[in-house]
Amino acid sequence: MAREEVLVALPPQVQMASHVRGTVLLSSLRSLRKRDLLDRYMASLNVAYHPEVMSITAPTWYPIPLADAHYSACDALNLSAVVAQEIGTESSRFINESVVRTLARASREAGATPWSALSLIPRLMERTWQGGAIGIWRVGPKDARLEWHGQPVARHPYYRVALQGFTNALVTMFARTGVVRQIATRGPPSMVALRISWV
Repeated sequence: MAREEVLVALPPQVQMASHVRGTVLLSSLRSLRKRDLLDRYMASLNVAYHPEVMSITAPTWYPIPLADAHYSACDALNLSAVVAQEIGTESSRFINESVVRTLARASREAGATPWSALSLIPRLMERTWQGGAIGIWRVGPKDARLEWHGQPVARHPYYRVALQGFTNALVTMFARTGVVRQIATRGPPSMVALRISWV
């Protein structure tokens, strides 16, 4: 097996994510509304969170229990993997629009690659989540492994699949096609691992 090269190192200690930026939740809700799924979502959402969800603002930080309730309701929709990944892709474009523009400019000026996009993921995470940490390893010329530690909502199947679409959207800004799949691990429920490949 080829030796892995660290692209983004995990810190020695990882604190569990405690808050999420409203932009993350709004982007997800926007995609659900676009598919006429908002009524079903609200029916599945714990009623205690209805007022807060209906008043989310993009720049506000919200505690993890709200994000957990959101992803629980998304799980209850039983969406196909294809739809969940599409929503993740749309969320990536919505959340990272300014970063996408910066990367596109860098691509024209300095030849940015999928590795450029991957190296920005921890910075993107810091803009949208308080706590948690991401490590990324180069496992081949066009293959990477990503681990997100300290992410409580990683226990939700919907979140994990949507994250595949989110990550693929970043990589395919600079590749013809990409494939992102989950890696089975013995880690805790608050950790998710992905294998990322592109051509």
